[in-house]
Formats: sequence, C-alpha cells, structure tokens
Amino acid sequence: MSAAHPTKSPLGSTIKALLLARGLKAYELGEAIGLSATSVSKIMNGVSRPRQNTFTRMCQELCTTKDEKQRLVSAFAGTELLQEEAAPYGKQRNAEQEVLRLRAEQFLERKTQSIQFKRSVARELDKAGIAYQQDYCDGPASTDFLIEHQGQRIALECKSNIGRDLEKTEAICKLIKAQLSCNRVRIVVPYLENDAVTNAVAVSEIRVVLQGNFNLGES
Repeated sequence: MSAAHPTKSPLGSTIKALLLARGLKAYELGEAIGLSATSVSKIMNGVSRPRQNTFTRMCQELCTTKDEKQRLVSAFAGTELLQEEAAPYGKQRNAEQEVLRLRAEQFLERKTQSIQFKRSVARELDKAGIAYQQDYCDGPASTDFLIEHQGQRIALECKSNIGRDLEKTEAICKLIKAQLSCNRVRIVVPYLENDAVTNAVAVSEIRVVLQGNFNLGES
C-alpha cells in the first residue's frame, strides 16, 4: 500500500499567504486558535479540513479586510476565485452566502461575549454594594452602567475585546462624558495589558477603584 501524500490545497495556500501577510508562523496561528502545530500542518497540506468553529477563529485571526475574508472562505468552500469575473456564478454565489453566514456567526459570537461580560461587571458591582443603572439612556446618548453618588456621575463602558476599535471606544467615552454630564467615564476590560487603554480598569478591580476614588460601596 502506498503512503498518502499531501495534495495541493487551495485553503492551505490561502492560509500560507495570509500568515505571510500577518508576519505569523503556522504554530503561532495554532496557539491563537487552540490547535496543535500538527493539526495546522495537516490543514495547510490538505490532509484534513478544519471544523466550522475552528475555521471561524482562523478567519478572525488571519483576516483584516473583506477581500481577505472572502478569499479564505472561498478556499474553505472549495472555490478558487482568482478573479471574481472568471468564477462560475453558482460558485460565486455560494461563496458570498458563506461570507454572509460567517459574518453573522462572528457577530453573534461577539454579541454573546459582550452580554456575558456586562453580566460579569454587574455581578462585581452587586458584590461591592454599588447602586447603578444598567443600559442607561438619555436622548441620543447611552452608557452600559451609570453610577450616581453624592452629586457625582460615573459611567462605565464595557469592552470585552480590548484589541478591537479602541480609538472609537475612547472617542465614545468623551461623548458620553459631555452628553451625560459625567464626572468620569471608565472603560471596563477583562484585563489590563501594558496600560494600552486610557481610563481603563480591569473588571476584577472595579470595586477597589470605585471605592478608592469615589468612596462607593462603603458603609
């Protein structure tokens, strides 16, 4: 019996190109998405095919543009779109539908993470005995948590993914401070990393920061 040899894989070739563009090694991709280096190698060599949830994580790690995502999804679906005009309509349509499905899946995943993170923030505030209004709205402005204490107004904006749209989050906080007349706006994150986020506080430190700075939750 002859040994099986890896075949040229459109998915593997696309992954390799995206790894090069990101300046990553295959084993680093594996570490980021929870796969062994051997499993990544098998996928890139066409020996095995990633599961859907694995592929979703792979897209999140490798793709930064719509074009990159469509290339990777097309390769995953088995359609090589070297030029969009040259591909049969049916294959193009299938690839487009797969891109839309993947975007919807990623959106739901981020939404779920956001909801779960906000719940964890609420639990910390409850444990600290700090009164708050969740999902507070006033006209066009809103914030995840509004705390009012002795004439002070403190807004908490939750950021479950600290590596995504930080500049936009900081700009939103400036608007919240002005439009909701807050004394302070803090960005609550899962953990702090090299003080990269201005006015940020880790969820585990909310109680200490609010009690220390504003005497909240103390008897």
